[in-house]
Amino acid sequence: MWVWLCALLSPCPVREDSAESSLEKALAAVRTESIAADLRFLSSQTLGGRKTGSPGAGHAALFIRARLQRLGIEPGGDDGYYDRYVLELRKPDVPKSYARLGRGDISRRLEPGKHYYFNWPSDIDVDAEIVFAGTGTREELAEIQVAGAWVLVVEESTPWRFLAEDAQSAGANGILVYSESGKNDRHGEGPAQRTLDSLKRGRLDVAVENENPFPTVFLNRKQARFLLGGRSHEVGERVGNFHERRRLALPGRVLKSENVCGLFRGSDSDLRREVIVVTAHFDHIGVRGGEIMPGADDNASGTSALMALAEALVLNGPLRRSVLLLFVSSSEEGQRGSLAWVKEPTLPAGYRPVCNINLDTIGGNGPAELQLAPTERHEAHNGLEVLARQLAPEEGFSTLSGCDAFWDRSDHFPFHTQLKIPALYLFSGLTRDYHKASDTPDRVDCDKVRRVTRLVLRLLASLQEDELGA
Repeated sequence: MWVWLCALLSPCPVREDSAESSLEKALAAVRTESIAADLRFLSSQTLGGRKTGSPGAGHAALFIRARLQRLGIEPGGDDGYYDRYVLELRKPDVPKSYARLGRGDISRRLEPGKHYYFNWPSDIDVDAEIVFAGTGTREELAEIQVAGAWVLVVEESTPWRFLAEDAQSAGANGILVYSESGKNDRHGEGPAQRTLDSLKRGRLDVAVENENPFPTVFLNRKQARFLLGGRSHEVGERVGNFHERRRLALPGRVLKSENVCGLFRGSDSDLRREVIVVTAHFDHIGVRGGEIMPGADDNASGTSALMALAEALVLNGPLRRSVLLLFVSSSEEGQRGSLAWVKEPTLPAGYRPVCNINLDTIGGNGPAELQLAPTERHEAHNGLEVLARQLAPEEGFSTLSGCDAFWDRSDHFPFHTQLKIPALYLFSGLTRDYHKASDTPDRVDCDKVRRVTRLVLRLLASLQEDELGA
C-alpha cells in the first residue's frame, strides 16, 4: 500500500495571503460555459468520434496543442507539445505456437485455443519448472521460492492481472492460471477459442525495442488436474514442467499517434523536479455500425476539464512542484498512449513523475456523486484518495463511492504498474450512453465537470509540502 504521510498525518502548511488569493482567483476562473464549449467541439460530428489514427483524433490533438500554446505553457513532449509513438497491429502466429506440459515422465503437447490460451500476442519461449502457489496471494508467494519458475495459481476472487503482477515481482518466469470455481470452466475451451479468435484479429501495441513480456497462460481445468495428479499439494511444491513457445506474426500495419503534453514548471529549485502528472484521454471509438460515437462524457469531459485546469494553473501561477498536463490518445485501444509515455517519459533531465491524477468520464450521473479509486479496500490505496475524499465536499460531492472494479481500465493504470507511483482515478460511473451514439454534449453535466476540475486544482495546491512521503 502506498502511504503518503503528508496527506494522512500532517496538516497542510498555512498559505500566505497572496497564495490563497491566487488559488481563489484560479478556482473562480474554472467556468462551466468554457468547459461546455470545449466539450461541444471535441464531441462534434466533425471530429468523427476521435478514433486513434483518424483525422478527427488529429484535429482534437491540434485543438489541445493550440490551447496550451496560447496559454504559454511549456511544451512537454518529445516533439514540441507532441509525444509521438508508434503502434503495431500484432497477431499471434498460431501454427508456430504451442505448449508442452509435463508431470514426471509423462508429457503432453497443448494447442492454443483448445487446451490453453494466452492474453497477448508476443514472442515467448520459456521452459521451466512449475511451482504450485495456491491462490497466488502475496503472503503465499513470500513463503516460497519462485525465481526462474512458472507459478501455478488457482484463480478465485483476485483477478489474474494482480496475480500476474505479484508473481512477476516475486521473480517468476511466468504464471499459469486455472479455475476450480463454478460448473463451467472460465478458462475452458470456449473462452480459450474466443480469446484466440480475438487475438487473430490483431491487437494494437506500442512498438518498443528489447521487449521482455511476462507470460500469462490460462490452463483449462482438465490440464490443471492432469498436472496436479488428482491430489492436494503444498504451497511451494514442484509439480511439473511447462514449456510455452509463443510466436508473433509480422506486424500487419503500423499506426502513428501522439499524446499532447504541456509542462507547468514549478517554482522551487529542488521540488520542481518532482512532477505531478494529470491525465485525461482525448480519443474515443470512432464510427460503429455507420454511426458516429461522439464520446462527450467518455472522455471529452475529462479532456475539457484538463484544458480548463491548464487555464486555471496559468492564472494561479507556478506551484512549488511541476505539473505535467498529459492528454493521452489510444486509451480505447488498451491504454496504449499512457503506456507509451510511461515507457519513455518526456520530462526534462533530472525530473521524475511522483504521482498521477486521472480524469475519465466525469460528467454523468447525479451532480453530487463522484467515484474514486483505489479505495482503502484496494492494495494500491494511497494518500491521494484520502486527500480527495477530504476535499471533495468543498466542491459539492457529498456522495462518494469506490470504483475499484474499473481500476485497470483507464490511463492511471500504467502509472501504477510500470512506474510504481501513487495514482488516483476520478470517475462518475458508467451511464446508459456508454460507447453509444447517444453520448452527446446535452447528456453531460458540465457544471459537474467544472467542480471536478476545481477539486483537482485543490488537490494540486495541497500537494506542495516539502515531503510527500514514501
